[in-house]
Amino acid sequence: MATQCIDDIIVVDEAPIRQATVMLLTEEKIVAEPSSATGVAALMSRPELFEGKNVAIFITGGNLDPTLMGQLLA
Repeated sequence: MATQCIDDIIVVDEAPIRQATVMLLTEEKIVAEPSSATGVAALMSRPELFEGKNVAIFITGGNLDPTLMGQLLA
């Protein structure tokens, strides 16, 4: 069943996930937990995969620990 719905799987390292979390917070004013920023990180890391396509990324939760937020913004 999954093969009917999934076109590709993109692996994203932790550094781009951190960058996406910071970008969402500082530029978009969205508090997103890092796991939720993974889709944005994939888009930022491999934009050529998404060119000419309609893309929706679900960003959920604001479960970002204040300590981690401080570390990301430092």
